[in-house]
Amino acid sequence: MKNNASLTLRKRIFQQTTLALLVVLSGCLPFELGKAVSLPDGSTPVNPGMAGSGPLAESVDERVLSYLEKHQLPGIGVGLIKEGAVVFSAGYGWADLEEEAPLMAHTPVLLSSVSKTFIGVAAMQAVEVGRLSLDDSLSDLAGFSVDNPNVAGERITLRHAVTHNTGIEDTAVYDDNYAPGDPVIPLGTFVAGYVTEGSLYWNPRNFADRPPGAAFSYSNVGAALGAFAIAKSADRAFRDLVAEDILQPLGMNDSAYFLTDVPRTPAVPYHPTGGGTYRPWPHYGYPTYPDGMLRASTDDMARYLAAVDGGGALGETRILSTQSVDTMLTIDPDAGSDENGQAVAWSVRVMQGRELFGHNGGDYGSSTEIWLDREARVGVVVLLNVEIRDWPALFQLQADLLDLAESAS
Repeated sequence: MKNNASLTLRKRIFQQTTLALLVVLSGCLPFELGKAVSLPDGSTPVNPGMAGSGPLAESVDERVLSYLEKHQLPGIGVGLIKEGAVVFSAGYGWADLEEEAPLMAHTPVLLSSVSKTFIGVAAMQAVEVGRLSLDDSLSDLAGFSVDNPNVAGERITLRHAVTHNTGIEDTAVYDDNYAPGDPVIPLGTFVAGYVTEGSLYWNPRNFADRPPGAAFSYSNVGAALGAFAIAKSADRAFRDLVAEDILQPLGMNDSAYFLTDVPRTPAVPYHPTGGGTYRPWPHYGYPTYPDGMLRASTDDMARYLAAVDGGGALGETRILSTQSVDTMLTIDPDAGSDENGQAVAWSVRVMQGRELFGHNGGDYGSSTEIWLDREARVGVVVLLNVEIRDWPALFQLQADLLDLAESAS
């Protein structure tokens, strides 16, 4: 989740090694991999989406197909935006290898931690209408005590949650609640229990031995707690708030957190087993769904990124004010980062001379990235339905695609 390439590579090696170990020890997980299946013979399918044709499409196709074929990957969705508009989108390869179903630009793909950017947008929407401030206490917003037992007199805020500074740590309690299908444990029940001593979800290691704001430490549970607090201020479930205030206004009709809400079958999440063969994970969920469980199509994510680049508006539809977007995408100098800076739920990456705002994601059967160059006003979406092993190659593909978008007429 950095670039600073050496730091990125070290963290990704650790993450993918951990995933591989969990696969070996799959008896420790509440779900198992399916049987191995090979990539279909023949050419890789290309399925254009809502935008893109001519020289730009030809150049993108050439680079993406070369990348897929070199790394023998199942599928990828690619979207490009420029100056607040979608200029290209397409799906490549396969959403389901066994059924030989192609990955379309409208196929939902598990976003993993790219989902966290929606927490940032939802937070700024709440600030705009006066429901809350980023510096409000999480305890006040959530309606239960969010207290670090290792620190006396601390005050944990929403800002701490959206910049990974709460001091809340992801432990085995978090990992153990992945399960097939949609989550059955409510978000509020889990996050309240995670921070409440004596609860089923309590563990002394759930909090670090330091005050909030003392050090950046990436926390899925902390981010999900922030999402719960935002939704509580609106008296709505977070998934409903995002659907009503972001997805529906932007026409993101193929995107949802829960499987029961997704109108199309999502791409199968795959684990690589070598030699062009893959084993499928089941579609899964977990209680802290805002931190990574949004399933969205390439077309939809391109629209979303174009709206952010457009100062909060896509065409005549506005989801944020320009001032709110600027606030959301301002680096917090006190927050620290595991990349090159941290804003309000959005990360900052410096890649080949570009300062990019966005996020990446990696989970069982998912490798995703969205990045926006605010100066050049170009952005890229890449959504893969597989755990990848060569992240530097994906970084290079994105750099090439950003160059293509910038040079497009």
